Formats: sequence, C-alpha cells, structure tokens
Amino acid sequence: MQFEIRKVFTAYTDRYNHETYLSINQAIKELLFENMIDVVADSSGNYLKIKLNLSALDKCYKCLQRKTVPEQVRELMYVIEQYRDSQFTIIARLVHDWQQLLKEYKKLPYDLKFNAKRTAVILKLLVAILNLRQESYIRNFSTAMFNDSKMFQKEYQSCIESILCDYTNEIIDKTKILAYYNLYENPSYLLVKGDITIEFATSFINVAELKDGITLDNSSLESIKQINVPRGQVVTVENLTTYHDVCSPHVAYIYSGAYPSRSVEAFLSKLYRDNRNCV
Repeated sequence: MQFEIRKVFTAYTDRYNHETYLSINQAIKELLFENMIDVVADSSGNYLKIKLNLSALDKCYKCLQRKTVPEQVRELMYVIEQYRDSQFTIIARLVHDWQQLLKEYKKLPYDLKFNAKRTAVILKLLVAILNLRQESYIRNFSTAMFNDSKMFQKEYQSCIESILCDYTNEIIDKTKILAYYNLYENPSYLLVKGDITIEFATSFINVAELKDGITLDNSSLESIKQINVPRGQVVTVENLTTYHDVCSPHVAYIYSGAYPSRSVEAFLSKLYRDNRNCV
C-alpha cells in the first residue's frame, strides 16, 4: 500500500503553511525510525510517496491500537464456538457456515465482517427469538434484551430478518419473517364471520348472528374450547377487502392477515379437528 503525500495532505505543498509541512515531516521521520514505512523523496528532501512496510504490519496495528485479522478471527471463533451445539438447526447451520468463512479469513456476511461484539449480540438475539413460544411484541422484546424499546429495531432488526430469511426452510417474505417466529410489531387478530359458533369455558358465540362477525385477539384464541361449523364450509381469506366483500350465510370466513401467527394456526388446526368434514 502506498500513496502520494500531496494528494492526501494537500497542505504539505502549500509554501505558506510551513507549520504543517514541518509537522508532517516530523511524523514521517518517526515512522521511518520505527521502520514502519518506506519513502520516496525529491532532491530537495521533500517527501513524495509513502509506502507501508508490510514486514512491520503487526507493529502498525499495535501502534494504531487495532487488532490484526488473525486476532479478530480468533475472537470471532471463540464467540461462535459457544453456539456450535445449539438445539436450533438454524443456529447450527449458521455457525458452521461462519466457521468455514473464518477459516479462510473471510469476513462474515450481513455486514458483521470481523466484529466479534456485534456477532455475539446477533447470536444472542437469534436464540432469544427462536425460544419465543407465544406472541411477543418487538418493543417489549427490545426492552427485555437492551432495556431500550427502540434499540432492536434501530440496530439489529434488519440483520436478524436477513439471517432468518436465509436460514428458514420455508420461503417467507422478509417483512413477515419475525411474525413467523412469534415476534410482532403490533398485536395480531383473527377476524371471523358467517356460519360458525365458538364455545369458551363459560360462554358461547353464534357468529352468524353478528352481521360483521367478530374480532379475536390471541389471548381469546387460546381460551377457545370448541369450534363448530354447522354446514362444514370454511374459507380463509388473506385480503382484508375481500374478507369484507364476501358474504354467504352458509360459509365460515376467516381472515388472519397475509401471514398468520402461531395462535391463528392453532385455531385453524382446532377448527379442522372439531369439524373433520369441513371443506
């Protein structure tokens, strides 16, 4: 690596800026004394080019208080090794891929490069998300992890979404991937209308009697004891406008958004278990 001084330090050739000229010359002499650089000078002793002495690279890193690539790789390997035997397939695959890259001294993807500290946080967040067993909200999650409700979205969400999209077996849109793992920006709801009855522990709802149907949040879904579709016809709708437009007294309509939560999936599974003749 080399460069021309006048292109980097334009003041060096300014005849009226003698103080800067002397300061740069002094710095060059100190680096020459430490054998960190080689220089090219003209007949007047003015320095023209500076070239890094590669044999003194370790000394340069130490002088700059920076770590060499091998040192950074060793730190990263130590961080990643902690997750090698993870119970989660996604983490295990991720660790394997990253270890292969680091063995060749290649930077990690997702803009992690050789940043061991950020990589450790990302792995910790991934494990926390994969451990979610019920609907959680991004800001609450961020507060639990960082004591800051906005930190996750601001610093880590995009990276986490990209990793999960790449390592999840199902093909899922990046904007929906966190919801797939029970992490939502806002509470999710299930809309139900038409020919369906829902029984709770101490109450019963005949949805057919309600023109616009009902809206159930996740806590309500978990409390359902029995679902009955008298005529056995169920239509799931992914578009909200379509849901409001369709209308048949003999059909049960269910809207769960473009991508359903785990609670919604559980509701649908229960519906078909309770109504095995549904079509």
